[in-house]
Amino acid sequence: MSDAQKIEISFALDLDAFLAENGGLDISADLRAALADACKRWQNSLQALHLRVKEDEEGGSAKQFGRTKSKDLLLVRLSDAAEQEAGGDWENAPYRSFLYHSLAQALCMGLARTIIPEIAAHGCAPIPKPTPALAAILAAAGVPYLKPDGPVLSRSFALLTPYPFRGGCAICFLNKDCKVCAALGQNRLSRPETTKGEG
Repeated sequence: MSDAQKIEISFALDLDAFLAENGGLDISADLRAALADACKRWQNSLQALHLRVKEDEEGGSAKQFGRTKSKDLLLVRLSDAAEQEAGGDWENAPYRSFLYHSLAQALCMGLARTIIPEIAAHGCAPIPKPTPALAAILAAAGVPYLKPDGPVLSRSFALLTPYPFRGGCAICFLNKDCKVCAALGQNRLSRPETTKGEG
């Protein structure tokens, strides 16, 4: 396969369930209609890519070294236009902007859960370790890292996670700083170090 291959899959967000989760059941008819319209348009603009990152054993570019390995990742993102619209107008319409922002996040995560069902069971999508080879592929896909060494993407409504599922907290690059992993008792730093001869 090429470095980035589009994943074709049908996905539909349950708007009523989304509103219930975000305290929006009693919103005005006009706002509900606007959200329903945005949901339909943004859903159609969602893109899922299967990325294959080829790199040497040390994490550099595969072109520089003889021995290579590859890792497969899922990248989900909104289109450029949807990303801009979902950013909202926080100064003049904070509640509408909150709902738009939450809707865009729910769409991205919902599509990821549809493609990788284990994400729903685990509760989050683990983040891969940034490497120069991964940074190059992300830049080519139009979703570069915010900073050259990652791990934050430059887009608000996009996610990157191993594909297929290969584990949750244990493989996440942000494990040591993650509140979800801490709550589950799976932070690397929250577990006592095992010394030789123990356990």
